[in-house]
Amino acid sequence: MSEEELILSPKRMFGRRMIYTNEKYINRNNIAAVMQAADMTWQLNKGDIEYLYEYYKGNQPSLYRVKEIRPEICNQIVENRAKEIVDFKTGYLCGSPIQYVSRSSDVSIAEMVDKLNALMQSEGKSTNDKELIEWQMICGTSYRMALPDKDAYTDDCPFELYVLDPRKTFVIYSNDYLKKPMCAVFYTNEERYVGDGNVSIVPRYSVYTETEHIELVGDKVESVEPHALGMIPIIEYPANQARMGAFEPVISLLDALSDLDCNRLDGVGQFIQSLMILYNCQLEEDQSANTIRQKGLIELKSVGENKADVKILSEQLNQSETQTLKVDLLTAIREISGIPAQSDGSTSSSSNNIAMLSQNGWQHCEAHAKTTELMFKKSEQQFLKLVLGICRTLTRDIKLKVSDIDPHFTRTQYDNILSKSQVLTTLLATNKVAPSVAFQVCGLFVDPEEAQLLSQKYVEDLEAKQAATIEAQPDEQEGAENEQDTDRRAEQSNE
Repeated sequence: MSEEELILSPKRMFGRRMIYTNEKYINRNNIAAVMQAADMTWQLNKGDIEYLYEYYKGNQPSLYRVKEIRPEICNQIVENRAKEIVDFKTGYLCGSPIQYVSRSSDVSIAEMVDKLNALMQSEGKSTNDKELIEWQMICGTSYRMALPDKDAYTDDCPFELYVLDPRKTFVIYSNDYLKKPMCAVFYTNEERYVGDGNVSIVPRYSVYTETEHIELVGDKVESVEPHALGMIPIIEYPANQARMGAFEPVISLLDALSDLDCNRLDGVGQFIQSLMILYNCQLEEDQSANTIRQKGLIELKSVGENKADVKILSEQLNQSETQTLKVDLLTAIREISGIPAQSDGSTSSSSNNIAMLSQNGWQHCEAHAKTTELMFKKSEQQFLKLVLGICRTLTRDIKLKVSDIDPHFTRTQYDNILSKSQVLTTLLATNKVAPSVAFQVCGLFVDPEEAQLLSQKYVEDLEAKQAATIEAQPDEQEGAENEQDTDRRAEQSNE
């Protein structure tokens, strides 16, 4: 299917569909039947993802609009708000790297978490996360793969990270209340020569279960290799329960917005190129509609007693009312998708920071982001379980459990900073609230635990310096008194 056929095909999308199987185990004996049963649902998801990806890139229906009346004036433009939504949400969620913080007060665990962050940085996990969340915002789901590094004993990091194309990847779940991942599949097309210069396209499925890696070509098992990971190395990261993209709920409004822009430009063009109406006139033999249009001047002859006349048929589109409609569409798009409003400078500055944030939609945006974070952390725990298992097998430096780590999204916490600092000061001044709780609930710090540890170390160092200063003062005072006694005795002896 070409890109034009893809974007013109009617699409009513309501999220991606989960793929289920009734099989209790998946192995080489039933893998072909499982793939055949999953193919229809997978193809539907694949078509939706391809459509959304093309839409995100700007290949939208307004580029293929057809105008039946005056087809020579047919503007085909796209106001690509879909890309704006995806780029904003991606930057807002992971503009700063996602960090792992320790949930324990044990210093050794905190040190191992720091080592894990260093390993993730060496593997470029921040860029990996950005690509992962971008796919989430486009099509509603994304996939990450982690495998042991082939050069684990010589490389700094014992694992490798990959973000897989969701147009070629899917996970099959058990059809029961557990919804347990049974296998993950990466799909590619393979060319096979069938003789006489002919080439046949055969689908290849790389299937990973908890214990095996199965290569399936067509409906035939090509190879089966066991692995010791103990879990499926491909993790799905759904953006939400329905697996909907960030702009998918407002896609009809986005189409209406682009159509409105096209029609506005058509209205301007039709006003400039207004139709000419001739009343009671007879044209010369060498004059026609085309020659009149080229010359821009005509000579008229009245027919009988009726006076010849020329009038321009023009009706200009009311741009102010059209702009009101556009603003209404943009407001609905931003509210539904959780994008803050752009300030036009017409509102006065407010001393109430909370009211200003609520008015501009930033609190609504933060609520959307926290919901996405919860879904991301659920999948990230499975990813950490896989990575920590690889680290325990190949290295001895990191012996962590998933319960020791908390994935933390780093975002600026400086809004309403005065109230937050007052909350922190009040809680620290009481003797009934632990300092760790005060640092967490005030909402002032990106990493409350690290901020508390640094503050505690600073206070301890400051107290140690003060104690050393106090201990040194008696010695200095005693030395000064001895010096004064010596001077006094010397004066007496001189007398």
